Amino acid sequence: MLTPAYPSAPRPRAPHAARPAALAILYPKVGSVLRVPLRRTPTGGAAGCQQHPERQFMRWFNRMAAARPGFPMQLKSILLLTGEPLCASCRRALTRFLGQYQLAGKLRLQARGGADCSCARPPSYAPTLLDDWLATELGGELEGEGWWRRAADKGRALALAGLVALGPKVVPQAWVDMAAAAGEARQQRQRTQQVVEDNTPPSSRRRGQQGELSQDASDVVQPTIDVHAQYALQRLLRSPDPAARADGNALLVAVRLGEVRGIYLENQRVPAQWARRQGGDWWGLLAPPDDAAVLLSATPPAGPLDPPLLVLRDSIRNVPARLDPALRAAWHHAQQALTWKQTQPTLTPWQLKQRLLGQPVTSTSPAAGPAAVVGVGRAA
Repeated sequence: MLTPAYPSAPRPRAPHAARPAALAILYPKVGSVLRVPLRRTPTGGAAGCQQHPERQFMRWFNRMAAARPGFPMQLKSILLLTGEPLCASCRRALTRFLGQYQLAGKLRLQARGGADCSCARPPSYAPTLLDDWLATELGGELEGEGWWRRAADKGRALALAGLVALGPKVVPQAWVDMAAAAGEARQQRQRTQQVVEDNTPPSSRRRGQQGELSQDASDVVQPTIDVHAQYALQRLLRSPDPAARADGNALLVAVRLGEVRGIYLENQRVPAQWARRQGGDWWGLLAPPDDAAVLLSATPPAGPLDPPLLVLRDSIRNVPARLDPALRAAWHHAQQALTWKQTQPTLTPWQLKQRLLGQPVTSTSPAAGPAAVVGVGRAA
């Protein structure tokens, strides 16, 4: 006797993990590319803009910047890929957020379709956006004057004052109180600092009170300065040694004015291209005992000197005890070469190298060459 066969119930399939709705790709100046997947959330959902990829990326970036100081300075560009239409308000918020780190111009967006998000943002979301922004900005102001100085440079201080002036009908009362406390704290610090300055002899005043550059980190952020050299410049500008501060200030001004072409690690693109033009390779720029070098070139050899390149050894990029003295010594060589070239325009790069190294100046080859590498040995 045959047993009747009954159709078996279909086996439930394991749910597949939803693919991310967006992907943020961060390209650093040095190191490997960082990919950040963002959750799949419908842009037209009831949660409003809070769950949009742009907002998720801002929250992630805030946590990363807090966990890794200097992280924003290390980024070269940011690419945000999303499979949902972009929200105009979130796009503006993301641009404004990245503008705090001088990264707004380095953001690229690629979205599916050309239409903006069609979600109806509830009216209660406007105070939420304002809360997030004021929490970030006023929190920094209560901790110190650094944020206010940067915000004033960009014009955000006026915008913030205008928002607070609208009163508790638009801005939550808690933020109005915090803004008032921040203003009082700032005024008190200014009064205290003024008393200190009035009673301090000019010769012993701190850096920044004698016409020098600000200690703000944004001062040293230049596309022609490697991030490790930026940290070295920051240490020089904050050094208690007046000579170190003067060197850092003069070098930064020279880079900004184009008198120095840039400061790079030996294995980066610009010095590698320089070495290739001279018929060599980047790994031959620095001799084994050297921590840095000055790259001099002129075309023709006796013609005007090209802006020098300062090159640092890659292996000491995280060793301030060697990196900072090497950077100062390289700057001294470059400064001296520029001065000698002004007084004796016919000197070739190789002859400048001979003078810098204390050698007899010759006129025979390779003294007539168009380029020379002046090495800087390890400081004792």
